[in-house]
Amino acid sequence: MTLSLEDMLASLSASPPVLGKVSDADRYQPVTRSPDLDRILAIPQLPPVVPAMRELIRHNLTLPGAEMRLWDLQCDALISLMTTMGSQSSTSRRRPGGYWPIAVGGGKTLMGALAGSVLGARRPLLLTTASLTRQFEAEAEKYRRSFILPQWLSVMSYSIFSHPDHASELDGLLPDLIVCDEAQALLNKDSARTKRMARYLRAHPDTRIVIMTGTVARYSVKDCAKLAALALAEWSPMPVDREAQIEWSEALDADADRPVGALNLLLSAEDKTDDHRESVRRALARRVQAAPGVCSSGADVPDVPLVVEILDFGTTDAIEKERGNLDATWTRPDGEELITAMGKAEVDGQLRLGGYYAWIHEPDREWLAARRDYFRALRSWLRDHPRNEIDSPARLQDAALAGEVSIPELATWFAIKDTAEEPPKEWRVFDETPALEWGELIKSSPRPIVAFARHTGFAEHVARYSSAPYFGPGEEAQIGILKETGSRSIVASLGAHGTGRNLQMFGWAIIFDPPPSGASWEQYLGRLHRPGQRGPEVRYHVSSQWQDETRRALANARWLAQTEGQPKRLVIAEKKGKGW
Repeated sequence: MTLSLEDMLASLSASPPVLGKVSDADRYQPVTRSPDLDRILAIPQLPPVVPAMRELIRHNLTLPGAEMRLWDLQCDALISLMTTMGSQSSTSRRRPGGYWPIAVGGGKTLMGALAGSVLGARRPLLLTTASLTRQFEAEAEKYRRSFILPQWLSVMSYSIFSHPDHASELDGLLPDLIVCDEAQALLNKDSARTKRMARYLRAHPDTRIVIMTGTVARYSVKDCAKLAALALAEWSPMPVDREAQIEWSEALDADADRPVGALNLLLSAEDKTDDHRESVRRALARRVQAAPGVCSSGADVPDVPLVVEILDFGTTDAIEKERGNLDATWTRPDGEELITAMGKAEVDGQLRLGGYYAWIHEPDREWLAARRDYFRALRSWLRDHPRNEIDSPARLQDAALAGEVSIPELATWFAIKDTAEEPPKEWRVFDETPALEWGELIKSSPRPIVAFARHTGFAEHVARYSSAPYFGPGEEAQIGILKETGSRSIVASLGAHGTGRNLQMFGWAIIFDPPPSGASWEQYLGRLHRPGQRGPEVRYHVSSQWQDETRRALANARWLAQTEGQPKRLVIAEKKGKGW
């Protein structure tokens, strides 16, 4: 059903259907029809934005003589906020804001800055990652010369928001609009930042939330549902009830085995295909994209050719020997025994680079064990005893020291904690081949390359071989990398510069040690492959040592494309080399 804008706004003034709990059905039974599904089916579908509306919002938000112009997608996002103005839920009293699953490079920074102007917010706050706060502040000042931004706009990093000393930061700022950039940072319900956000919204239900991220989901539709509920409350076009979220994920996730059942109600006539589950995913994505308060970048991707090439950088006998020893004994080359499968997998990835992280000197084993047991006890207590005033390990420790709660492991840890400390780690190389191969490729490349690495020790090693500057974590590197012009090759930490950075001055890139996540790949490819890229093509190189991870990332990216209704760069890229 397609409504006029007037009809849609009239519908929003009404109260949404009241939520209820779904039955605790067996995992292999079809998805049941629930009040949550009926609520979603009752949400009106947004009509397409007409050019006249875009021109109107451009006119109202652009200063005379401005050198910059709002993109159509940015106009659409800001218009989506207008479709929820005046609405409020009768159940939670939360006022809906905006849910913007915008692809990497879609112009979210300016959207977030202007959201307060559209909503008439008096105290807008933008939350973003620590590495992007300075970049946002600099860009906001640039935008003020062309657009009507709110006079007062505060910026805070998620890390500051999570710090125990800033537990009441929101209560001091009293924002009436919170724009959450890189909003996937709020997906962990057990984190201090997520708990503090939920507590503030319960106390201030009139506060609007705008969710912005290019990576809404990673492996489950529950990720999308949680962020959509945070932004839109009961106007969310995805399930907000926890039981319904679980049931839908069991039917729609990549490894789903529950029959879709009542989710067939989401389908229209054109959705009937041989792959029923895929049809439902696509139908849900279209319904989400057309809902009030939602703006999605849809099929809007740069038309510059994108190539991802697997290079035949083979392994060596020394590398395979160490990987074999790891499989057989669960020990690092320095003899350190590993405890968890995750730790073993992490070391295996390091070994493929010809090195590993090791303690510079032997640690105090008793100290390490006491620390491990203590922090494990803190995590368990926080999980089992949710309390508003105790929402982080630091605040729980203060409460335990004050005798307000009992943590038996505290006495053991405090008796030993000042007697030792964890030794620093260093990158130890046992095979120079991977660093030499990558270093030679960087030096001989006909075009400047930006080379990314998850492991900073390896990145610094390659930088020395290739004589390329290295940009790691820290404020100095944040500032320095933005001054690069693309005239020389550089090496960068993937953790510090793999999200939020506009590196379109480069056309070629390397990912030394790529992850198996399609969402992460979307972020990494978007550093270069984004609107404004003027090169003839964007090309990424990976090693055949990581072809298993690359194939898994591709499968995950295909699922994400169906679930979010947006093309993913790894899926549409031309794929070269063996291993796909």
